Amino acid sequence: MLKDCLFRFRGRRFAGLPAAVCAAFGAVSAIAFGGAMVAPTVADAATTNVAQFHTFNDNDSTTVADAAHYQIVQLQYSSTVKTLVDAIHANDPGVKVLMYSDPTDAGTGQSGTDGWTTCTTSTQDSAAGNAWNLYDGSTQISGQMNMGNASYDAACVNSAMALAKSADFDGVFWDEINAVPGYAISQTCINAYQAASCSLYNGGSQSAWQDNTYHLIQAIGTADSTNGMMSILNIGGTYNQPSVWQQWNGPVSGAMEESFVGSYLGTSVPYAEWQGELANEQWSEANGKYEMAVHYDPSQNQESLDTYGLASMLLDAGGMTSFSSEATTPTTAPYDFWPEYTAAQNLGAPSGAYTTVTSAGATVYERKFANGIVVVNPTMSASALVSLGGTYDGSGNEPASVSSVTLPAQSGLILTTAPSSSSTSSGSSGSGSGVGSSPPTTVSLPKQGSLPKLSCTTAIKQKKLILTCTTKGSSKVSTSLRVRAYHAGHSIANHAATVRNHHATFAVKLSKPRTGKYRLVVSIHAGGKVRDLTWSVRIRG
Repeated sequence: MLKDCLFRFRGRRFAGLPAAVCAAFGAVSAIAFGGAMVAPTVADAATTNVAQFHTFNDNDSTTVADAAHYQIVQLQYSSTVKTLVDAIHANDPGVKVLMYSDPTDAGTGQSGTDGWTTCTTSTQDSAAGNAWNLYDGSTQISGQMNMGNASYDAACVNSAMALAKSADFDGVFWDEINAVPGYAISQTCINAYQAASCSLYNGGSQSAWQDNTYHLIQAIGTADSTNGMMSILNIGGTYNQPSVWQQWNGPVSGAMEESFVGSYLGTSVPYAEWQGELANEQWSEANGKYEMAVHYDPSQNQESLDTYGLASMLLDAGGMTSFSSEATTPTTAPYDFWPEYTAAQNLGAPSGAYTTVTSAGATVYERKFANGIVVVNPTMSASALVSLGGTYDGSGNEPASVSSVTLPAQSGLILTTAPSSSSTSSGSSGSGSGVGSSPPTTVSLPKQGSLPKLSCTTAIKQKKLILTCTTKGSSKVSTSLRVRAYHAGHSIANHAATVRNHHATFAVKLSKPRTGKYRLVVSIHAGGKVRDLTWSVRIRG
């Protein structure tokens, strides 16, 4: 990917820049978001496990089993990808599968098959003449398309949407939607064909460039509504431009925050940038927009740094944000799913918003959950000793049985409630039975063909579907349960709970309209194995 500093990765392409300039860009985070979902309420957050994940795979080698671990999967278009997309949906209807498209590049010339890379073909581009291209004064900028030209926007969006629908994708992942022109184009003079020189960008103000790009985003949003699709934008360069972040998220479903709290080199970003990215996540959650937070781990060997990225994301997560710790080339195998990631999935519902404490000159952020706590020190020069207010256990690189921790600069911990601790948040709203602080019930994993050692009943109470599960305690295997709920083919809940006193109760908020068939999949995790049991409930009125 690197050739005389002419290289490219998601959302950022450097052309002919000095190595020092490229390195400087590499230390800047590119952001992205958008959405058309109803904003989650406080009540929703109270019953939601917010540790969600996504993945990218540009060679379409993702397996159906692997895809089930994620909320969003991005693939490339091919003539055979429909089979994979359909299999992913059949296995787990809640997974959103997105097709990649780059609207900034000219068509590749492979008419009929190149929509996975670009949103128009070379045939379409040639028919349009020069009007679709960008210029440096009077000189065409090779391969760069003019997002904002009405004719190009219509052709681009319509072609990509049609291709995505033909392969049963849920929507489109739009790469390189950059608020900073330099993320993709080295020229400091940019204009449309026959327009005044440098009228889109003159090396200074980015307003005209951003207004031009927003025309394409509006066209994408309109097409989403028309086609019943979703769109995620890879928005680059808005950690310090919140007004752009918010405007560009408006018409679409969400965006990707590339290099979330870390650069593509696998290093952390300055504290001010960390704050800007967390503020963008907070806004997106409050306004019902998806965020795909991408934390890079180039060699897949930085467990503690990846945990810092996930812990940072969890501070504001409310069910709309997902996380990944990708290699910089999205054709590699799935990223390492560290033990801390599994611990995050066992945290349960957040007990509220994050709080901050000051220690030794560092500002430490912490957020409590039904079954644990997340603590983050994003400052760059100070270590901080903080009291946790209870006893917690870690996994992987995390400490065990601790009531206070020392956090080095730019580090984070994901800790779950220790079994012997009486400081759990039992009694607060969230997943689980909320019955005292009794130890987890131990049950055996049901075997195929045998009578299950788990039974569940359902009831409707006001605006919620209540699922109560009862276990038979006969073995020595600690057990946790997870329920995934679907309505009209859409995922509406993904909750976790630890079995206590042989019971676990889940409250699933009913959809609008509430009538129809609800599918409830309860996963039993025991001894490193998983067994799924399914219930269906039909609500008629």
